[in-house]
Amino acid sequence: MMGPQKISTKNLTSSSNEINPIQKGDQIIIDLGFNNGKHEVLTYSNGQCIISEADSSQKDKAKVAADDDCNYLYNEIYTPYSRNRECDSAPEEIGGMSTVRSYNSVGKNPQFNLKVFQEIAAASCKSGKSVPYSEFRKKVCGY
Repeated sequence: MMGPQKISTKNLTSSSNEINPIQKGDQIIIDLGFNNGKHEVLTYSNGQCIISEADSSQKDKAKVAADDDCNYLYNEIYTPYSRNRECDSAPEEIGGMSTVRSYNSVGKNPQFNLKVFQEIAAASCKSGKSVPYSEFRKKVCGY
């Protein structure tokens, strides 16, 4: 019989690249973010690690994070890309690898429609006209 699997922060990552463990009684809970479209958490209890789907309180925290991610997509990637008007490059490359990593991290959340993001960004880049945040949020971020 194998013992519990040892996991270190060296090889444990979340979709946001941040590990923020929370202790609840005798459990340690780590929000892993999204994996294959599901919001997952790791729970360490009694010497064992279990990965499961997030409960409603963790999903509420994810909604707040999603709002931050939507704002980031709009203000740090979409807006500079549409103003820059160098439409031959991908919008997520506007800030180099830092924006590419953030874009890829957001893409793990099924709430975001990155195909529509790409379409809106390309159209805005060509026209030089940005869509308002409220429209962007509804079409790209799903709310």
